[in-house]
Amino acid sequence: MPATTKETLTLNLQTFFKTKGIDKPVSWMMKQGISNNTAHKLLHGKFKRGLPMHHLAMICEKLWCTPNDLFIWTPKDKALDQPTHPLQALKLKVDSANLNAIIKKLSPDKIEELKKIAEGM
Repeated sequence: MPATTKETLTLNLQTFFKTKGIDKPVSWMMKQGISNNTAHKLLHGKFKRGLPMHHLAMICEKLWCTPNDLFIWTPKDKALDQPTHPLQALKLKVDSANLNAIIKKLSPDKIEELKKIAEGM
């Protein structure tokens, strides 16, 4: 039997939901019509036969994102870990889940300034 290799492309739903301010992602997915069992599997990457694409599409539609936002790529081979490789866009970036903590520390004036910047994006 071949040795199990570490996955190189994984779902990163836990961090993504935190970034979106969703503290209970399983409950959120269940409210969207995803079963408890499927929500847990999605959240913990436990699918053995493939991901239900219609669920990923629904998550992307509701949270205004793309599938690329939901995945992280970890190169297994150093030859692929080149700045020009297209999969670099899926590498884990700085933990943006801390954004909520940063925002909580801002004064109302700074929050208003941040709001204007975000609206201009």
